[in-house]
Amino acid sequence: MKMIELGCFRCNTGANRPAEVPWDWSSPRALCPSHKVALELEDGQLLDTVLDRVTPPDHPLEGSLFAWIFNPVYLNVGPDQRTKGWADFAAGGMAVFEDRFLAKGYFEFRAFEVARAVDLLYAVRLAAAAGPSMVTVRELMAAIVAAETNTPRGAQGPLRGPIEGLRDLIQVWNFQYQLDRVRSSLGRLWPESFVELNNWIEECSLAYEELDPGTDKSFVRGLTELAFRRFPAISP
Repeated sequence: MKMIELGCFRCNTGANRPAEVPWDWSSPRALCPSHKVALELEDGQLLDTVLDRVTPPDHPLEGSLFAWIFNPVYLNVGPDQRTKGWADFAAGGMAVFEDRFLAKGYFEFRAFEVARAVDLLYAVRLAAAAGPSMVTVRELMAAIVAAETNTPRGAQGPLRGPIEGLRDLIQVWNFQYQLDRVRSSLGRLWPESFVELNNWIEECSLAYEELDPGTDKSFVRGLTELAFRRFPAISP
């Protein structure tokens, strides 16, 4: 008899998202081990097959940045039906989290679910509710400073807050921008060896601190759109 795990978003498909209060964000559920099998990537290839090609022969495949490449993943749930999830890699293992906000890519998923990134989206949403839309990074920074100033003491924690969220999402934004260029130049979605995987990661990680030139306005515009999707209504 198959065991049902209430914390698994496939075993318990009808669970509602927990209520949230500002700076105390809910977390996505993960697949249980029995459902974390035969996962597919967006082109229909099995995730395990693609990962086997890039696994070194002498040690397990480890690295949190793998999630920045090998996502999203899909679980077959019926004829011509797939459920999207988002893989997270750590210490040689993998978790697969539910897609609660219909993220269109890994950057969006991270913005919606990593606490410090959600802090940033909340700050952007507060600014959007209080005044005109933001266009520039300078206007974004003003919104962040206002949110940091008005955040109740002790409401966040280490590696939390809009500033940390901005640092995190700039890194992911730059990585994804370069990853798209690498994939386009090679005409394929996935690396084919461990050496090539490392080359991809190295190439996509060159620009970490500052936004890629020419993408600043699209970054700010994208954050605003994500803020409204994550927080259709707000309660300051």
